Amino acid sequence: MEELDKRLSGVIEGRSQLVNTAIKSVEQSAQAALAASEKATTKAEASSEKRFEGTNEWRATVQDLIKDTVSRTEVDAKMLAVDKEMSGIVSRIDRIEAKGLGIQTGWGILVTVITLAAIIFGVVMALRGK
Repeated sequence: MEELDKRLSGVIEGRSQLVNTAIKSVEQSAQAALAASEKATTKAEASSEKRFEGTNEWRATVQDLIKDTVSRTEVDAKMLAVDKEMSGIVSRIDRIEAKGLGIQTGWGILVTVITLAAIIFGVVMALRGK
């Protein structure tokens, strides 16, 4: 009985040591997994924060572009104003050219009339002198 008791005590003590070793191993594995999980969480948070910083920079850039960009409505309004101004300028140039042509034509007619008058006067004087 004593021998059986000793053997059982030895077996129980051996198994107890195995269980304790297994528990320590599980605890170490759990601590390693927890540390790895914390490290991964920290990396993910840092990565996410960098992504949001990039997104915020992109948003700021787009807002600056929108603020400084001329809208189509503004361009159309400016083009309409320029078209009206150009029409006025073309109209004035046409009137000036017409006036210039009128004056030029008037001078041509005047020179022609004076020339004809001089020819007629010359012919009449020549006929009188005969």
